[in-house]
Amino acid sequence: MNRPLIKVFFVLVSLLLLFNSWSVSAAEAQRTIIDQSGRSVAIPAQVRRVIVPFPWALNMVCAVGGRDLVVGVSTYARKDMGFNALFPEWLKTMPLVGDLKELNKEMVLELKPDLVIHTPGSIVEQMESINVPVVTLTGKTTVPEKIRFIGQVVNRSRQAQELALYYDNMIRLVQSK
Repeated sequence: MNRPLIKVFFVLVSLLLLFNSWSVSAAEAQRTIIDQSGRSVAIPAQVRRVIVPFPWALNMVCAVGGRDLVVGVSTYARKDMGFNALFPEWLKTMPLVGDLKELNKEMVLELKPDLVIHTPGSIVEQMESINVPVVTLTGKTTVPEKIRFIGQVVNRSRQAQELALYYDNMIRLVQSK
């Protein structure tokens, strides 16, 4: 057999394997989570851009170290609810994407979020209509469960676990008094 032909064959097979591994890597760049509403949601493996309209969810995202991921908030999140005292200047710089009942689809698309963290309702359908994943938080879970879930979503599980344990310990301390 001709040696140059064998070399070409091996080069082509190597390139084919290389391109195939790239496509596998692209598929692995997604992960599926079950949100607190029981919905299966495909999100990026590494979440880098998040819109968080609800102030208490925004508090949790920031508390687990995800403030740098937040690219948009609601007008409601800007109202003074204690959070503003923690990050007044930062919060003023955040783009406003709407309120708690409706988000501005054009603004959301402009911000290119990986996902929106919200509660069940019309926002889910609004965002899904423009192919923006939404993970939901519900009132059916405890605060530590919400913290851990948010940590999982924004790739801050260790920090979320620490915060949830701290929260549990403080609740037990108060209850023991």
